[in-house]
Amino acid sequence: MKKTLKFRIAVLILISISSLVGFRLIFNQMTNQNMIGIWISTDDTKWIWEFKNDGKIYDYYNGKLTGTYSFSLEKTSPQCGMIVDEGPLFEYLRITNIHDSQDIRCYEILSKNEEYLQIRLLDQGGSITFRKSANSLEEPNNDFDYGDGVQKIN
Repeated sequence: MKKTLKFRIAVLILISISSLVGFRLIFNQMTNQNMIGIWISTDDTKWIWEFKNDGKIYDYYNGKLTGTYSFSLEKTSPQCGMIVDEGPLFEYLRITNIHDSQDIRCYEILSKNEEYLQIRLLDQGGSITFRKSANSLEEPNNDFDYGDGVQKIN
């Protein structure tokens, strides 16, 4: 009886782990190419990241360019000098300021799909969530807040 109970508990634990692994794999199936586009912070619509085909992120706040970074998606350790988990479930966004190669930031990608990107700055708590916009910066269609009013993500 005790062996049967232990066996059932072990099976339930394995099923739970498998479900978590599968969930994370499904929601992290996005390549650099899928990152291309406009991403708007869900907490502050004045903050926009534009991922471009040239391998750069253009960081805007309140309609003004505040930084330009090269970016890469990484799966190895270390990241920014920190030992991180490796494997198919773990992915990291590494950005480097193109004007100051010492300004490097590494984020753990918590989840990503074609609509949302959720990241966490390594060695920090909390998370940052971006939603991908169907619009361009030239034709914002009330998707962005350039400081001229309260505009929400559609």
